[in-house]
Amino acid sequence: MITFNILGSCICRDVFNIPEINPEDEELKVNRFYQSSSPFVFTKPAPNVEFECIAEGNELPDFIKKCVLSDLNKTNLRDCLSGSDYFIFDLAEFRLNVGIINTKDDEECFVTCTNHLKSMASGIKDMKIENIEKIDVSLNEKKEALDIFISKILENYSPDKVIMIETYLINEFYNHNENSFIFGVEAYANKVNSELTYLYEYVMKNNPKINVVRFPEYCVGNIDHIWGKSALHYIDNYYDYVNKRIRQIVIGHEEPSVFQDQIAKDYFKVIRQNCILNAQRHIDYSRNILRNDGLQNKKSWKTIMSQGNFFDHDNGILCCRRGYAIINKLGLSVNESTIRNIKYLSFSVSTKLLNQSKASLFMSFGYYVDKNFKSIITDEKIVTKEEKRKVLTFDMTQHLNIKKFACRIYSNSPIIIKLSDVRLDYGCVPNEDSSLL
Repeated sequence: MITFNILGSCICRDVFNIPEINPEDEELKVNRFYQSSSPFVFTKPAPNVEFECIAEGNELPDFIKKCVLSDLNKTNLRDCLSGSDYFIFDLAEFRLNVGIINTKDDEECFVTCTNHLKSMASGIKDMKIENIEKIDVSLNEKKEALDIFISKILENYSPDKVIMIETYLINEFYNHNENSFIFGVEAYANKVNSELTYLYEYVMKNNPKINVVRFPEYCVGNIDHIWGKSALHYIDNYYDYVNKRIRQIVIGHEEPSVFQDQIAKDYFKVIRQNCILNAQRHIDYSRNILRNDGLQNKKSWKTIMSQGNFFDHDNGILCCRRGYAIINKLGLSVNESTIRNIKYLSFSVSTKLLNQSKASLFMSFGYYVDKNFKSIITDEKIVTKEEKRKVLTFDMTQHLNIKKFACRIYSNSPIIIKLSDVRLDYGCVPNEDSSLL
């Protein structure tokens, strides 16, 4: 039996006890586990008074009471530094607010601000809780606390007996019942994750011999998680991946890169099978085939996008998880002999938002002269879920050098959009819905 002490977020513990994954593990055992305590707090000196819970009828579980009291008394780190084969931690609890309270002797005491602390406050002996003075903790102060934390661990465990699990907040959640995605507050997640990224990299750079379980790409949250919807409650694939990664570290099982790959495959499978997208399958993609003689049509798309995004070429559906996605519709080439015989040429595309996000989506329309893209309309914001068609009509007597047309999509937020009926029409008289160029 291999034993572990854990000081970190619930993720680290759930790796061992999600019932569907690991009901009765006869090889791995968690001896001690504490959560809901910021490393900035538990690395501070303990107060002179020892806080005790005296209230009767407090309905909080004993585990929660233990975590709150250990945060107040600064005993959680000390308790985890012995009595196990391995020490596991993550840095997600750095996201929690920090405050100062006073003991009965007016001694200041740093605390991690949680709802559990508030609900227990009236029943904790020697605590004056009329007001918790919340304080801002800088990145440098967090880094200093992290130095103390890591040094304490390495005083008691050799680096090969230490496992850091890289965890981040996510804001995309999969709903199994409806086979769809919903989105959380991206700005908050990005703010926290930028700090966590710096701190994880800081630990890895300065402690290269400790074991690290890297955060897998394409991981999303689970709205049906056993503990409820939260930015730190992931799909079951994640816990399976980390559990097997830990086994590889402590037992020497095969490197589980396949499990990280499987998360990516499952994510894309869910995207493709999403009910919203499936509803679009009946759309006859042949509508995109140009019906006009003299015009060449190729259903080719050129995409440039950040990792984690996906474009369904067959159905013209873009799933933009993060970062950016720029898509050019190429191959709509103009036959030069045709240009000489027409006055007007229209380039058009239909767009429709498919998800429920409040994300912003911007589009640029234009054309190519040789290999250079000339933007005609830049950063047009699309906010409606109704199908919207954009038409550009060119006076070809003024644009003899145009060879190809393009539609560029840019999104920096989670978005799902369908592009359809991308086409060229010639000889059309411009109307009130089109832009004459």
